[in-house]
Amino acid sequence: MPKRKQHPQRKPKPSVHPRGPEPRRRKSDPPGPIARGPRKSLSSHTVGALPIVNRVLGRMRLEEVLLAYLPEDDPRTKIPTAKGLIVLLKNLLFSREPLYGLGEWASRYAPDLLGLSPEEMEGLNDDRVGRCLDRLFEADGPSFVLALVTHVVREFDVRLDALHNDSTTVTFFGAYRLLWYHSTRKAEMDALARSGRIERALKQLAMLREKLRSPRTRYRQQAKVAAAVEEVLRDAGAEHWIAVTVQEHAVESYHQEHRGRAGKDTRYIKKIATRFDLEYRIDDARVAEEARGDGLFPLVSNVLDLSEQEILWSYKRQPTIEKRFSQLKTDYEVAPVYLKEVRRIQALLCLYFLALLVEALVERELRQTMKRETTESLPLYPEGRPCRCPTTRRLLDVFDLVQRHTLQGHDGHTEVLVTELTDLQRKLLKLLGIPSNDYGR
Repeated sequence: MPKRKQHPQRKPKPSVHPRGPEPRRRKSDPPGPIARGPRKSLSSHTVGALPIVNRVLGRMRLEEVLLAYLPEDDPRTKIPTAKGLIVLLKNLLFSREPLYGLGEWASRYAPDLLGLSPEEMEGLNDDRVGRCLDRLFEADGPSFVLALVTHVVREFDVRLDALHNDSTTVTFFGAYRLLWYHSTRKAEMDALARSGRIERALKQLAMLREKLRSPRTRYRQQAKVAAAVEEVLRDAGAEHWIAVTVQEHAVESYHQEHRGRAGKDTRYIKKIATRFDLEYRIDDARVAEEARGDGLFPLVSNVLDLSEQEILWSYKRQPTIEKRFSQLKTDYEVAPVYLKEVRRIQALLCLYFLALLVEALVERELRQTMKRETTESLPLYPEGRPCRCPTTRRLLDVFDLVQRHTLQGHDGHTEVLVTELTDLQRKLLKLLGIPSNDYGR
């Protein structure tokens, strides 16, 4: 009988890692990366600029105001709603990780700087943070924002003599002034925009003329041609500067009366068709009249005690104010939002508003102190280049490499080491009024 082929026995997989058994995490170990030795263990956490942000949030009393307006938490809740929202707010300021990556991001930071206990840090995930957003949506949002902003105005001494209200329509009652200004830059832009519109209209009219001259044109009625011309001028915005005339002319054509080869007795039928053409030109008189208003713009104000120049400078601050909101589309990239429920999207946008508020307060504190101490610039840019108007983003980047290392021995002795601060970091902390000796501890 033929012998059955014997398969070689498979070697059992090793139950341990080839480099040795992986160290098991103890329940007493803090979250985050741990390096363990024979008699000591080292845990490292990122500190970054969290102490700076925590100081601003503490002055804002954000957690206190949240607790006053959020619905009461269920006793079974592992992460209080206020703490979960503040952790998500810090994530928006530092990293802007998606919700499913929030726990992994938070594990790199010291739990106490995030306002969480080690147990709460272990339970941080996207489901719990999503429920925190639900609770924020259920709160009285307008009252919460009003209470928070009112306290911020008093705590940070924010002046309210000038407010920016981005409204679509404004109605003035009582006495007001209508002021006219001329801008050289706006005059150049107006002339350039007008030239572009005229050039675009001429190009479209030339294409329409080619269609009219085609033997298979579909423009057989004058009303249809006039409508096409009107649409071209309207889309280009040049209806006031180009004069167009629709010309009508007859086109004769001949064909045999009957089919077959033509002979000396063949009769032909004459057919006359109506065709259209365009004649257009730039109305130089209208363009010159329009150019007289280049660079002019009006301002309406009910402030009667300011000069024309002071009102103009107040108006010129508008782009600076709106630049803060433009960061939602640039720095924060708030769209698209990968959340399905509208309630969570609305709550997340509320946190983005708080992130912009924190950024504005940090920049305001730093720049005002620089002005009081006549500090012209700070070497925040690469290669130590000076920065006259420091931003919160540059400030956070400067402290990005600051870490806390906890060295713990088996005898219970613990030693905490923090990355030594640079001269620039110490100067920034001094300007912000934060002690540098115990920073990150």
